Amino acid sequence: MWYGKPRLASSPGAPDRLVAAQSQGALGMRVYDVGSGMLHETAHSEAVGDVEDMAVTPDGRSVITANGGNYYHQRWRLSDLTEETQYDTGPYPNSVAVDSHGTVAAGIVAGGEWDVRIYRPGETAAYRTVALSPGYADLLDRGVAWAPDGNRLFTTRFP
Repeated sequence: MWYGKPRLASSPGAPDRLVAAQSQGALGMRVYDVGSGMLHETAHSEAVGDVEDMAVTPDGRSVITANGGNYYHQRWRLSDLTEETQYDTGPYPNSVAVDSHGTVAAGIVAGGEWDVRIYRPGETAAYRTVALSPGYADLLDRGVAWAPDGNRLFTTRFP
C-alpha cells in the first residue's frame, strides 16, 4: 500500500525491474519484475522509507537512496533489499544520480557547504566534493543528474 506518490527508478541494465519507494515520511520499498507486463513483487522492505531520491545502478543490481533524515546515502541490493553499504555524505541527503559507468553523485542540503560528493564505482570515500555556491543556496531535492555520457554533472539549487 502506498501512502503517497512513490518514487520510481529503473536502469537499462535491468529493464524488467522497477523500484518503488515511499516518500513523505512513510516506510517501504518494493522491487517489481515487470517483464510480463504485470507487476510481480520480488523484494520488499520496511527498513527503507521517506526517500527523497533514488537511482538504480547501471548493472541493475543495486539502488542508492537519499533519505533526508540520515547523514549518509544508502546502497541496497535489489534481490532482497539488504543494505550493502553507506556513503558518508553529511546532513540531509536529498539527491542522487549514477552515471552509466557507476560513478555516484550524492547531494545533500548543506547551505553552501560541500553540496555534492562524487564516488568512483565500488568506493565509499568521495574522491571529489563540490560546493555549489557560497552562502545558503541549497541543492534542491532530486537536484543532481549526469549527462548521458557521464562527462558532466548538472545540479539545481535554490535560490
